[in-house]
Amino acid sequence: MAKAISEIKAEIQELELLQKRELLGLLVADLEESEGGELDEIWLKEAQRRFQELKDGSVTGVPASQVFAKLERRLG
Repeated sequence: MAKAISEIKAEIQELELLQKRELLGLLVADLEESEGGELDEIWLKEAQRRFQELKDGSVTGVPASQVFAKLERRLG
């Protein structure tokens, strides 16, 4: 029987940072295998959309150092 998302979320919150990163990698790899080329197409369209937003000035970029610092604070 599959676990409820709330149970899985609670277990994830108990993991160390490196364990969370490993789990994320496994989940992404699983999605890529199951979706095949469809996932690549979705990511390409998303990347193109984001690039266009940067180009036309409707959004501004955030330095990677700020993004990673924020993630570190949120993940512990």
